[in-house]
Amino acid sequence: MKIIKQFFIIISISLIALFSNNHILAQNSSTLNIEESYELSKYADSTVISLLYDSIWHYLERDLIITKALIPIYKKYIDKSGIDFYFVDLCNIKSAYYNYKNMNDSAIFFLEKSINRIQNSKNDIKTKKESIYRLPFLYNNLAIIYDDLGMYESAIEFQLKSIYGIRSIFKTDTNNVDLNILYSNVHTELGMFYSNFNDTINSHKYFLKGINLANKFNINEALAYAELNYAVFLADIDELEIALTYFQKGKIYYAKEGQYYSQLIIALNEARIYDKKGKTDIAIAIADSCNKVAKKLGYEALNLSSLKMIFYFYYSNTSINNYNKKAINAANKYLQNARLNNDLLGIAEVSFDLAKILNKNGEHNKAALLLIESKTISDSINNMDHQSNVSILESKHKIIQTNMENKLLIKENKLKDKYISYQLITRNIIIVLLIITLLFGYNIIRNNSKIKRINLQLEETNKTLEQKSIKLEQYNSALEKIFGTFSHDLRGPIGTADSFFRILEEDDNITEEEKDEYIKMIGKSMKSTFLMLENLLYWSKNRLENKPNISEFSIHSLIINIIENIELTIFTKQIKIINNIDNSIIIKSDEDYLRIILRNLISNAIKFTPENGEINIGCYLKDNMRHISIKDNGVGISEKQCANLFNNNNPISNLGTNNEKGTGLGLLISSELIKSIGGEIKVESKINQGSIFYITLPMHADTDNAN
Repeated sequence: MKIIKQFFIIISISLIALFSNNHILAQNSSTLNIEESYELSKYADSTVISLLYDSIWHYLERDLIITKALIPIYKKYIDKSGIDFYFVDLCNIKSAYYNYKNMNDSAIFFLEKSINRIQNSKNDIKTKKESIYRLPFLYNNLAIIYDDLGMYESAIEFQLKSIYGIRSIFKTDTNNVDLNILYSNVHTELGMFYSNFNDTINSHKYFLKGINLANKFNINEALAYAELNYAVFLADIDELEIALTYFQKGKIYYAKEGQYYSQLIIALNEARIYDKKGKTDIAIAIADSCNKVAKKLGYEALNLSSLKMIFYFYYSNTSINNYNKKAINAANKYLQNARLNNDLLGIAEVSFDLAKILNKNGEHNKAALLLIESKTISDSINNMDHQSNVSILESKHKIIQTNMENKLLIKENKLKDKYISYQLITRNIIIVLLIITLLFGYNIIRNNSKIKRINLQLEETNKTLEQKSIKLEQYNSALEKIFGTFSHDLRGPIGTADSFFRILEEDDNITEEEKDEYIKMIGKSMKSTFLMLENLLYWSKNRLENKPNISEFSIHSLIINIIENIELTIFTKQIKIINNIDNSIIIKSDEDYLRIILRNLISNAIKFTPENGEINIGCYLKDNMRHISIKDNGVGISEKQCANLFNNNNPISNLGTNNEKGTGLGLLISSELIKSIGGEIKVESKINQGSIFYITLPMHADTDNAN
């Protein structure tokens, strides 16, 4: 990704054309004399600076030889002007030039120099304002270079600095079109950076933010840029259909603008998607068409990319008939073009993979030659990168070393002056400290035996307190469970009874028969509530030590008893509960614990099942374990909620289908109780498709093995 970020709209397009049409610029850079040829001295310096600025950016992505010839002339006029933001532009141009030459360290050096110049600027307010407007662009350029280098944390850091810089400017100026475009693009690029970490949440967030900002500012160019890169990200995470939708939007925009280069990029990405979908023939056909168009239009980089893509489409599917041979032909065609264009990295990669195919086919000599070529080129690339890095690091080291030496000399002189005065003070302090130490030592020795006796007493006291603290914690834990269960179990029947009382009190239209029916239901509910209260009081009185009481009982009868106790709640929502458990099944466990667990799960199912819904209760034997299931056709639970359903630190409480309230405590109590009898609770659920809670119990409960 190249860092061409223009700071303002191009002024002199006609003058750029004047450069491009002249035969002098086609000569070797050593013979160029642009300044004399165009009599630049006739124009005002500010006009020449604008002309050269626009010309350099124009040629930067077209002809680096011409760019290199223009930069010294531009520098001459910049130095003459003495204006800071012109110097900033010069540094940015040099950074872009070195970035195009893949000398990233030099590119970073000039960007940092430019930023330092802005931050230390002492020019007038207008000039300083112009410079500050450039800061977000410079931070953005640094972020892109660091992303190219694989330093993704630094890339994100500078991209965020760019955002903060833009927001600071927006406080007084929201109408700068270039800043609006940058603000949208920066969020898009943050989405790209986070994708390098496989952070899909932040990637989605910033891509969509970039799209929203482009829509807000009504900037089609930024919108197309955001949607194109979002589509590439979606394709990478296999969201193929959505990616195709965004690519289609991009094709419409770039076709309207006549931007063939971007259209070809989209088409090649679509080819990748079709290959992922297993439609390799379609992918190859698209890539082949792109190759022909790119070759015709002179897009050499896209020509090479499409040829390379065709090879790898064949290469990843060599098991298909004829694909092996076609992969070899595609690789040779790519290598022929790549060698003409000196695409060293691509040659090294394709040669290596082609060698694998030839070696598998038994053509060992050809494979060996390709491997040697790949290794030679890779070593050459590594050496060039190393030399480039060493040169820039050496220059940075010299600057840092000089500054450090100066600082050390200053510090050394100050330290020498202070040393003499501190020496006398230090000696006196040492003498005083020695005297004090002797006095304290005497007192410590004298009181040592007394301290030992006190320590022994404290240790004994601490042990006693620790034992009492453990017992107190166990007692408090048991009490918490008692009161939690008490409040949770009584909430449902009392709340429902209260609703019926309100109906009887406020509704004048109900018949006497309905009143009698409601009163019977309320009476039954109060009776159930009384029995529940009596059971809970018995439980709290006899089970403070939280030890299960194992016995044998009919699970079918237990379910019937629970349904009768919550009949009022069932009647209110007209829920159908089906007890599919055979009455011959006998379970050996703690009946009271299991009653609380099943009542909580069934009540929970009623809460989140709509009126006239259905709940099925079953029991089966599997892997020497009893499995009890409570299945409803209610609203279901999301994956995230399922994961936190039994989380003590974050109990989940949602409103039921009739806005029933809860605390989330019932499931937590059930989870703790099931562990104490050696079982476990699991849940399967899908939104709008209902939930199934499974209770798993050992065939022969053993409290010694309980969790």
